[in-house]
Amino acid sequence: MLELFLYLLLGIFSGILAGLFGIGGGIIIIPVFFSIFKNIVGVPDEALAHTVLGSSLGVIVFSSLASTYSHNKRKAVVWEILKLIVPSICVGASLGALTASYISSSNLQILVALFLVLISIQMIFEFPPPSQNPKTNVAGPLVVGSGIGWLSGIFGIGGGVFSVPYFYHRGLKM
Repeated sequence: MLELFLYLLLGIFSGILAGLFGIGGGIIIIPVFFSIFKNIVGVPDEALAHTVLGSSLGVIVFSSLASTYSHNKRKAVVWEILKLIVPSICVGASLGALTASYISSSNLQILVALFLVLISIQMIFEFPPPSQNPKTNVAGPLVVGSGIGWLSGIFGIGGGVFSVPYFYHRGLKM
């Protein structure tokens, strides 16, 4: 019962973050999943990181779709850019998940922890985003999308921490 209550609270909180900031909530979901899956569910250490990251990605799909729907109702989604970048993000995410499958759970936990610390530092100190440069060609979103997807697949996140600064750099407004 405690487990279900924690999932409900986590879903509400990460959903609010997804709606407000355009992030999938992975930076919140992942640490909480580690705790729940290890201490309450009892997932073995050798499968813990992969189970957490896979579950996080599964949850983020729904929060991302709901957030996109909500932003689209306000005419705040630029579909032309998404048509270019989404396929490469999907390919990159598949390659990222494949890459993660070759990393041991303990090493993956360390990498995820380092990643989350770096993202937290960036958010706390609000390092300035790259200057805006709306000029791009088709190759830019394809290459960047693949990288965003690859990192997202490894770290079990939706990629908002990468795509939001990229879209800003390309001249989109928040």
